[in-house]
Parts: sequence; C-alpha cells; structure tokens
Amino acid sequence: TDLMVENAWVGVGAGDVHENLQKSYKEHEFQLAWQFNNYNTHNLFFETIIAVGFLGVLLICAMFFVLFQQAIRAKDMLYFCFTVLFFLFALIEACFNVQKGFVFLLTITLLLFMNHSTKTNLVSE
Repeated sequence: TDLMVENAWVGVGAGDVHENLQKSYKEHEFQLAWQFNNYNTHNLFFETIIAVGFLGVLLICAMFFVLFQQAIRAKDMLYFCFTVLFFLFALIEACFNVQKGFVFLLTITLLLFMNHSTKTNLVSE
C-alpha cells in the first residue's frame, strides 16, 4: 500500500512495477514474496495504480462502465455476465500483466458485440 500511496498520481512506470514491488516486500520483511517467489499484486486495479497512477485506474473503470452499459442497452445477459465475471476476476488477478488477459477480454467482447449487432440487423430486415 505504501507503493500505491507514494506513486498514486503518476505511477512507477509500466516496466518497473515488479522491481518496485520486490523492494517494498524486502523493506517490509515479507521474505516469502521477495526471496522465494515473484508475487504481483493479484489485483488489476492495484497493479495499474502502481504502474501508471490514478488516471490508468480511471481509464480501466471507464472501460468496464462502457462494457456494462453496452450489455445493458443490448439486453444481452451473456455479455453482462461475462463483464461481471471479468470484473470480479480483475479483483483477484492482475489479468493485464500479460498480453493474454487483454486479448481474451477484447476477443470475447468483440464476439459478443458482433453477435448483438448481427441479431439487430436480422431483426431490422
């Protein structure tokens, strides 16, 4: 938490999160984390605020807001449930640490959005 408070506005930089976390673990004598494992924050929002600051967290929150809004407007329960599950997953894992997490979110979201667009076009014809 010290790391988040100290770097809340601009972050430490996207490439320096792991190094700074390890320093923080060492300063707080969390030996298991810095000596034997390479722990991350296991929370997308914490990881983002450490990396790029408060603005990054606002952008991620805005992204989830837009996804929720689209799912509700489309009255698509699958889209809504996927968004809820991914949001909950982001609370327990830093899923954008690796490219796979973002690609997964983007791919499934686009497929669900295209599915809704196709249904809308078929109904209007």
